Amino acid sequence: MDIQKLQSLIDYNPETGSMVWKPRNPEYFRTYRGYAIWTAKYCGKEVGCSYTMKSGYTCRVFSLQGHGSGSSRMFCHRAAWAIMTGRQPPKKIDHINQDATDNRWVNLRDGTNSINERNMFMRRDNTSGVPGVSWSKLHRKWETHVGHKGKKISLGLFEDISEAEKAVRKKRGELGYSPLHGRPRTD
Repeated sequence: MDIQKLQSLIDYNPETGSMVWKPRNPEYFRTYRGYAIWTAKYCGKEVGCSYTMKSGYTCRVFSLQGHGSGSSRMFCHRAAWAIMTGRQPPKKIDHINQDATDNRWVNLRDGTNSINERNMFMRRDNTSGVPGVSWSKLHRKWETHVGHKGKKISLGLFEDISEAEKAVRKKRGELGYSPLHGRPRTD
């Protein structure tokens, strides 16, 4: 990611998370006509569009086509990080409020695996409706667990699902999970 190029081409507003294309010099284009077309179509307009990945994760992406940059897809949150810090973004960036289209600077943080795991939506294959709680056919009770540092911590068995949920929520709080962790997706 060429950070100086991004900073020269995109105007990022950290308070709103919006990005717009900055004006470009005619010398940037091969022909004046190309410059005129680009300026009319893109200058001052929002950068990127919504993109949904196979995982169901929806974010904003854009492309810097041509001009020696190739046409690879760039994620707006990664560009925002680079523009704000002047450094290459970390491997993962976490959207604190779980809205991957909200690229306000206050909503972005260095997202290690540990942080991302503590701020995830409920898995789509969850059958109990409560993350960390599943029905044990063997014990005929609700089984509870919480993940921490790559390990599964068992919290025991419960007759009542609401008691199981309380135990899981309490442990997650102790381990620094986001209060948003495990909420169902609305999309």
